[in-house]
Amino acid sequence: MKLDGELERLLRKLSGPLPASTQLRRVRIHASHDLALIRARDLLAGAHDIKLELEVLGGLDSLDSLARRQCELAGFHVSHGDNLAELVHDAMRGTLHTALQLVEVVDRQQGLMFRSGTSLPLASLRDLARSGARFINRQRGSGTRLLFDRLLHEAGLWSSDIRGYGDEEFTHLAVAATVAGAGADAGFGIQAAAAQFGLRFVPLARDTYYLACSEKDANEPNLHTIFEFLRQARFREACGEMPGYDASRAGRARVFRA
Repeated sequence: MKLDGELERLLRKLSGPLPASTQLRRVRIHASHDLALIRARDLLAGAHDIKLELEVLGGLDSLDSLARRQCELAGFHVSHGDNLAELVHDAMRGTLHTALQLVEVVDRQQGLMFRSGTSLPLASLRDLARSGARFINRQRGSGTRLLFDRLLHEAGLWSSDIRGYGDEEFTHLAVAATVAGAGADAGFGIQAAAAQFGLRFVPLARDTYYLACSEKDANEPNLHTIFEFLRQARFREACGEMPGYDASRAGRARVFRA
């Protein structure tokens, strides 16, 4: 029957390879959690047929993965005032044997987040410690955990001063969701995550988010497309929709040598 013939041709077409124009080019990325990176992943898939195969790890672990060639890109962030070179050296743990290209993605605002209706006075880390508020932390090895620890030290506080310091979540959104759901009174993370859950936010620090790759891979077509995309107005406009983000330097690159 004619219908059977049409069906057979359709099945052969569906079982064959995708046309080249619809095949996604895959790039493995291990990265610290960031909403701008997730937005870039979605936009790249739609506009440039690139699929970022994203695995969320702490920033230090992501850099270590890159050094061990377990991914093509690593995403990490460094707070303003911290030493970028020192952090990268420490993260690579002696496994870095080539120069890296570091590409800026976005500057972010980090701070305390808590529910709007709370009666707790939370304007600083000292307030957090004095109030006895239940805190939800990020996991060990994450850049945000390292930043929080540094801010505690600068405030003359110890981890034991923070109720719930040992309770952990693995993303900014998970921290915000825990606070919004009353699983904790306060958390620490990016302003954009707090805004997404309608939480109050007290800014305490800024950091810069980077993508890193081996310098010799930087001009590989897929990576080149990604870095060029970060320089485009479309990406900057997408970041501008999220509170606490500044993508004005997105796409700027530098070479880091061991």
